Amino acid sequence: MKRSFHNIKEHWILALVCMAVLLTAIVFAVIVMKNAGSSDERHAVRQGYFLDTDYPVYVLEKGGNVLLELDGSKPPDLTWQAAFSDETVAALADGTNEASGKRKVTLTLAATGYTILSFTRSAQIGSVSYDAP
Repeated sequence: MKRSFHNIKEHWILALVCMAVLLTAIVFAVIVMKNAGSSDERHAVRQGYFLDTDYPVYVLEKGGNVLLELDGSKPPDLTWQAAFSDETVAALADGTNEASGKRKVTLTLAATGYTILSFTRSAQIGSVSYDAP
C-alpha cells in the first residue's frame, strides 16, 4: 500500500490525467444513457399520404397515440366529420381543432383490435347533402 501511494506521489501528473479521463468517460456515459430513453421521439417521422390529391393526410406516432393532420384547405368552407367502424378500439381525443379546412386530431388507442376510421367532408346544396370529392 505504501508503494501505491509513493507511485502516485511520484507520478502525480499522470494520475491527474487518468482521473480527468475517467471522470470525462463517466459524464459521457451518463449523458448517453439519459438521452437513450428519448431517442424514439427524435426518430418519429411524419408520414404523408395522398399528397397528390386535394386532401393530403400526415400521420405521426407519438407517445402511444397517433397524431393526424388532415388538409382540406382547397375548399376551406367544409368541415371534417369522423366515423369509426368499431369505437371500442380507438377514439378521437377531445380538443381537436379545425381552421381553414385543416384539422389536427389525436387518435387514442383504447384496446387491441381493428377499426376503420373514415373522415369525410360534406356539404349541402338546398336539401341535398353530398360528400366533397
